[in-house]
Amino acid sequence: MGRNDFLLSVEEVALAMSLVGQPEVAHNLMVSQLGAMKQEEARVRLLTAGHSLIARGWLTMDARGTMHLADSLARIACVLSRADFSIRYSRAHRNADLSLSFHFGEDGIFAHRVEQGVVHHITEVQGTDAVIQGGLEFFDLLQARSFTCPSTRIPNSLLDEIKDERNVSSILRRLEEAGVPEATRTLLAEDLCGAQYRGSILRVEYGEDNAPRSDHGLLVLRGPERVWLLHPLTQERETSVSFLPGTEQAFRQEVTALL
Repeated sequence: MGRNDFLLSVEEVALAMSLVGQPEVAHNLMVSQLGAMKQEEARVRLLTAGHSLIARGWLTMDARGTMHLADSLARIACVLSRADFSIRYSRAHRNADLSLSFHFGEDGIFAHRVEQGVVHHITEVQGTDAVIQGGLEFFDLLQARSFTCPSTRIPNSLLDEIKDERNVSSILRRLEEAGVPEATRTLLAEDLCGAQYRGSILRVEYGEDNAPRSDHGLLVLRGPERVWLLHPLTQERETSVSFLPGTEQAFRQEVTALL
């Protein structure tokens, strides 16, 4: 691993966050990933994490017992616990859930993925193009078939009704009733029926209590060969979804708009 490439346990990340002044964020992280635990168990886990960080040269302790993080790890802990905003990619199919976040802060941009449920892999990246490239790779978009078709929009309620349908003819009929152009509904029905995964691209903001919230983003649908980008839109209390081909150019434009 490089100088700014870290593999850290949940407890190590939590300890680092605590040492940069974010103990509540650290506690919430441990609870969310490890479940509720007694105070003594949490203390032992953090103590063990401290020993591990000391062994790797990322933490030192002075004569008074005060712990000091290495500058590189302190930068990561600050951005993870007090990010200006994040871009979060996620995809799910059956029981497999994957995510990749890019946290933006004064100290840089850091790619962050959780592996095997508990290992945090954090890497500093240079510039927003790395964020876009990371998303292209995360969604396997460069391997998808490029295509064009007339744009379309359907009610969100209709999408909810047909998204898990496994009969192409039934989906085609419902899309035709909704006025979807033939060229579009033929491709869309095939990809809804044979979905390889569904995902999302979100811009995540953080409130005063550091609670994440997202008001901007889009959805992703991957069929056997094609990728679609889905834009939710609310007008007069009715929510609809527009579909556009998930080309590299479209993806770059959409993610750039979120940055």
